[in-house]
This record gives sequence, structure tokens and C-alpha cells, in this order.
Amino acid sequence: MKLTGIALVFIFAVMFSSCASGVKTVKNDDFTMEKYKRIAVLDFEGNNQVAGAALAESMVPALMEAGFEVMERSALEKLLKEQKLGLTGVVDSSQISRIGNLAGVNALILGNFHAEKKEKKRMIAVRKRRGIFRPRVAVLGRIETETVFNNISIRIVDVETGKVLLSSSSKNEIDVEDVDNYFDEVSKEIRKAAEK
Repeated sequence: MKLTGIALVFIFAVMFSSCASGVKTVKNDDFTMEKYKRIAVLDFEGNNQVAGAALAESMVPALMEAGFEVMERSALEKLLKEQKLGLTGVVDSSQISRIGNLAGVNALILGNFHAEKKEKKRMIAVRKRRGIFRPRVAVLGRIETETVFNNISIRIVDVETGKVLLSSSSKNEIDVEDVDNYFDEVSKEIRKAAEK
């Protein structure tokens, strides 16, 4: 019984440590939710364009939960295509102002990341019956590849001045399955920063 309790504590410790995002958020004194309520999210800049778009999409619910009015990304993409601007995170200060004015938003969310593939070995125990008194357990190993994000950083930028209002980042590795948890943590950090 004591061994089972120790095993459970270990399992919970591993689960919670794998979800820990280590989010660090810094806020400019000019940032308030009331002043910068209407925002748009550009694709995150990184080494994988598809992952950058997916991260931006994943960020939208967390921002809405934080209290922002987020412009629909497909409408933003259409607007930017008409103006021959990209949805990717590579923008300079003149583009930030132009995108903000076109979209009718107070701030843009820009992000950066680095993604890499990592191999994980998973062990699976399979119980095979070989008669009533001779059960046999076979342990099978399987190598899976998954995407891991490193150094995700997010900035809320004023569209008029180009000034960074809030910056949030994590240096920890974040598995694909934990991206939503990471953005929930960022949402909490943004709300805390806005209250200060």
C-alpha cells in the first residue's frame, strides 16, 4: 500500500512538472485592458510556418478568456491579402501601424518560437494469457516523434507607436499537447499584469 502511494505521488509530480510553463511576463506602464481591448493576432515567427499559424490560432481562445476582443484571423488574412501584406509575424513598425489602422485594432499580438522534433520512447506492457496459471507480460517499446516548442515569446504591440506594451515568454520546452495549457497560463499572466 505504501508503495502505491509513493507511485501516485511520483506520477502527479511528473504530470505537473511537464505542464509547468515557467511564464515570465513584463508589462509597460501604458498597458491597460480598457485602452488596448481590441487586438489582432499575427502568425508567430519561427522555423516552421505551419506551426506559427497554429500557435497564433491556439492563442485566440486564451486572449478572449483574458477579456480581449480578438479580430477573426481569417478576416484579418483576407484584409492583409487585399493590401498585399502578410499575416506572418515578420513586420516592421510602419507595417504595424498600417495593419492596425486597416484592421481597426488598438494592438497586435506578435510571437516568436523555435520548434523541433524529438523522439520519445514509450513503453507499453501487454499481458498475454498462456493458460490459467501462466500469465505472461510482454513489454514493447515504441519510438514516437513529437514536436516540442522552445523559447515561445509573445508581445502585445501598440499599433500607433510600435511600442511593446507587454511581453511574455517561456524558456521551457512545451509539448504540442501542452500548448493550450501554456496559453492559458499566459492569459492568467496578462490579466494579472493588467490589474497592476
